[in-house]
Amino acid sequence: MRRLLTVAAIPLCAIALSSCELLGLGGARDDMPAPAVPEEQPPEVEQVREAVSSLLEGESHPSSDEIFSTLEEAGYDPDQLEATIDASPLENEVPSKVFAVRTDQGCIVGEIRAGDLTLLMQRSVESVEVCLFGDVDRPEGVEAPEGDPRTDGEDGGAGHLPDESIETSEEPPPGEDGGGGLGGN
Repeated sequence: MRRLLTVAAIPLCAIALSSCELLGLGGARDDMPAPAVPEEQPPEVEQVREAVSSLLEGESHPSSDEIFSTLEEAGYDPDQLEATIDASPLENEVPSKVFAVRTDQGCIVGEIRAGDLTLLMQRSVESVEVCLFGDVDRPEGVEAPEGDPRTDGEDGGAGHLPDESIETSEEPPPGEDGGGGLGGN
C-alpha cells in the first residue's frame, strides 16, 4: 500500500508544481531579468545610445531605414551600419530590431524591443568586417562585404565534409545498376 501511495504521489506533485505556471504564479516572461550587460562599456556605446534614443518612442520598433537615417544624422558613415530585416521571410512582423555600428574598437550591437534598448560592444568578424549575419539590411548603396577568398580548395568546402571527395564516380552506387537487387529479374 505504501508503495502504491508513493507511486501515485509523484505525478500529483508534478501536476501541483506545474499548476503554478498555469495560475500565473511564476515563470511569466515579463518577470524575466534584463540581459546581462557589462557595467562598464566604452564611450562609443553611450554615443550610439544618445543617437537612437529618439527611436524608442512609439509602440513598434523602428525600420532599418529609420535607424540608418538617425545614425547617419549622428555622423556615422553608411558603411558602418547594419540592421536585421523588417519582416520575416514568411512576412510576419519581427518582435525586435537588432542593429550594429562597426567601429575601430568592434561592433556596437543594439536591440530595440518593446521600447527598451540594449547595447553591447562586441568583436567584429575580421575576415568580412561585419557585425550581423544572415539576411541583413544595409543603407542604400552599401554592398555586402564578400570576405577573404578561401585558399584551401576551389569549392570553399561547400556541401561536403572535410577530406571527403566531391568527385563523382562513373560507376553507379550498388543496387542502381539496373539489375539484381531484391526480387530482381
